[in-house]
Amino acid sequence: MKKLIAAAALLLNVYLVHAQAPTIIREQFKWSEKEEGVLVAGAVVPHLQFKGGVSSSEHPSLQFFIRRFPVQSYGRLRVEVANARFEPFEKGPSPDDSYLQEQLQFETSVEYSREGYFGKVAFAPVVRRGNRFERVTDIELRIYLQPEPSPVAFRGPTSGPSVLSDGLIYKIAVNKRGIYKLTYNFLKNELEMDIDNIDPRKLSLYGNGGGKLPFFAGEERIDDLAENAILVMGEEDGSFGPNDYILFYAQGADKWVLSENTGQFVLSQNPYDDQNYYFLKVSEGNGLRIQDAPSPGTGAYTSTSFDDYARLEQESVNLFHEWVKAQGSGQSWFGDHFKVARQYNYDNAFSFSGLIPSEPAILRASMALRANVRSRFYIDINGETLESEEAGSVPSVDGGGDNTTVYARRATLNDTVQLSGPDVSFTIRYPYPQGVTDFSEAWLDYVQLNVRRALRMEGAQLHFRDRRSLGYPATTFRLQNAGSNIQVWDITDPLSPARPSLTRNGNQLSFNAGTESLREFIAFDGNQEFPVPEAAGQVPNQNLHGIGNTDMVILYHRDFEQEALRLAQHRSDLNGLSIELVEVEQVFNEFSSGKKDPTAIRDFARMLYLNSPGFRYLLLFGDGSFDTRDIYGLGGDFIPTYQKESFNPVEAYPSDDYYGLLTGDDPNDPLSGSLNIAVGRLPVKTPEEAANAVDKIIHYDSDEKTMGDWRNRLVFVGDDNDSSPGNFDLDHYEDADMIAEELHDSL
Repeated sequence: MKKLIAAAALLLNVYLVHAQAPTIIREQFKWSEKEEGVLVAGAVVPHLQFKGGVSSSEHPSLQFFIRRFPVQSYGRLRVEVANARFEPFEKGPSPDDSYLQEQLQFETSVEYSREGYFGKVAFAPVVRRGNRFERVTDIELRIYLQPEPSPVAFRGPTSGPSVLSDGLIYKIAVNKRGIYKLTYNFLKNELEMDIDNIDPRKLSLYGNGGGKLPFFAGEERIDDLAENAILVMGEEDGSFGPNDYILFYAQGADKWVLSENTGQFVLSQNPYDDQNYYFLKVSEGNGLRIQDAPSPGTGAYTSTSFDDYARLEQESVNLFHEWVKAQGSGQSWFGDHFKVARQYNYDNAFSFSGLIPSEPAILRASMALRANVRSRFYIDINGETLESEEAGSVPSVDGGGDNTTVYARRATLNDTVQLSGPDVSFTIRYPYPQGVTDFSEAWLDYVQLNVRRALRMEGAQLHFRDRRSLGYPATTFRLQNAGSNIQVWDITDPLSPARPSLTRNGNQLSFNAGTESLREFIAFDGNQEFPVPEAAGQVPNQNLHGIGNTDMVILYHRDFEQEALRLAQHRSDLNGLSIELVEVEQVFNEFSSGKKDPTAIRDFARMLYLNSPGFRYLLLFGDGSFDTRDIYGLGGDFIPTYQKESFNPVEAYPSDDYYGLLTGDDPNDPLSGSLNIAVGRLPVKTPEEAANAVDKIIHYDSDEKTMGDWRNRLVFVGDDNDSSPGNFDLDHYEDADMIAEELHDSL
């Protein structure tokens, strides 16, 4: 009987879900009678405008109707047109005409905020029927919600206090992957630890590995810091002597990953930091130590060769910083410039000892090309000429009107090549696309090779993996040229290395490993001069995960601490706000394992938003820069900005909105969704600028002299044109005047 009642209740719930009343939207469109123009791809095209319309960078000649409304849960939206009236109209051709169809095209989404779930519908109220265009005059929509499970992006962190909240914490930095050594001398003199009075069994290492943080909040990541397994030699006696040491595996700031789409290993470049960081902790509990790997049994496959890779990449040029008409932006950096010189030779750019010549190598390269016709680049390697895909043209390369159109196009090359020896040289060419001298130019992004090598010990440390072992329950790996000092760690999980059981036969070393998933190993000489990390020093205890309910966070750079404190006190006294002061380095320590990363700030704000009901204001106290790694040596990156566009100057801007978009569920767009909190920034560069900014804020808030009628005045500011004479003028002050006139008429 209970089962019957439960089944009936379930059916009733299903019925209610599908029987939910639709959201009704009715709208009358008031179209502008005055035809305005907008610059698209270097040409002026009609801009279709209506009252309340929202412009789109993706379809700049169109305006969109957007409506946001509450819904009961997460899910998908289905839009029905209950009634609509259209009228024909005349318009000139536009690149956006291909977007228009015979029926209205609806874009929908469901967003989450503290207030609940909200649906959003957007559409351009124009259709194309044959060669005729019609626009909507009035419409009635019925929008139905089809519930679905909430994505991971809406779930909050689950860990407790930060591991940095207690114990003695010391920070170290590495610049590449590999096994590092911490000696008695390093701990005592470089890190300034009281190592003589520390039980080494109480030492723990924390860090989250390499690579930048994923921008999509729904993608899995480590909350706080993970403990790493380490090897501590000589800890058994409870003291750390001059001959004792620590070995640990570290990843660099970048990260190699296997692409599921291409089957190639590709480098995920970190655009924010050149170093990776780890934290050595002294606490009451015993630390995590490297263990022996479990034995999987006899190998069904024997691996005597492995996949290797290397990449040539010069991160020295930001396209927009070098261009007089723009400012630096984006995450893509480039190297050699192909303009006066149209080719460069790269002698012995790669060296693969034990390369197997009979195995084809996979070469991938990328360049930014700038030409007013379609063009490509070429690589001459080992007697072969490889050519890239064609890159599209750009509307202007000679300076006219090009500050509103795409500046360059990316071209990639992906091909196989037979290499004849371990040392690899090649030439990259970007000939004049039209065969004559023109304004074209190009910049090298990277050249990358995937090769097969004999599994033979070379050098002090050797990373290896074998894709051909995938799918076998177990594989026997046979490493040649392996002397008695060679050790092997399984670093498939780089945070928890393990030691496989080794069998030695002369200079051949064998071991078995389970290979139903891809395994990664490192072989190393135990007697080598191991690399030593850089000592960053002791870190005070911190616990951002323990912040309680707060209204506002002032995130400041240490240079501006005193002024941040003064502003916090003023806001607390005047507005009664509960304010947390947080130094930006603390956010990096706790949310990105010490690395500079804008997403760490976003994740910190997201944690507060999900766990602290009152949190609604975030103030960034310090300027930011496109150059987070200070490649140009300009400084000024006190609190990083989020920037993504590297080719289109119109879209190349810093967006602090990124820090307030806390519940977006689009894995492809980091700036999607609605702002969940208010985000502001004081872009100060010096303590003097910081003091002036705080002085002005306090003055405006508290001095009676500021209580004038200016507070009821609106000022509109617009830029004048940046184009060359004879080209379309982008006089934005005219736009500002138009908005001011429309607002004046509506008041």
